[in-house]
Amino acid sequence: ENQYSLSLEKVSLSYSIQVTPPSPQLVMAGRRRRAQACLAVLNQELETTVESLTTVTDQISTLQQEIAELERQFDETSASWQKARAEEKEYQKIVDLKNPIKFNTDDFLSN
Repeated sequence: ENQYSLSLEKVSLSYSIQVTPPSPQLVMAGRRRRAQACLAVLNQELETTVESLTTVTDQISTLQQEIAELERQFDETSASWQKARAEEKEYQKIVDLKNPIKFNTDDFLSN
């Protein structure tokens, strides 16, 4: 309490708070706005996803073509390798047959 003041009036304040719920139309309008915003985001994400899907599908197609080409090249190389391997075996047989003859002939000529 302030004893040095001349006179103080007592003032009393009172107030009340009144809460009114929003109208059903306002609630529905807010829901519609949020639903439209969600739909816009969903459409944008769907569009981006479809573009990504198209890109990946094209990439898969290209890679499948490359795989087919590599398989064809592998088959050709494998066939060439098998042919060379068969020739190597034939030549090795000839060398194995001629080496003893050469050795015997060299031995005969040196005596």
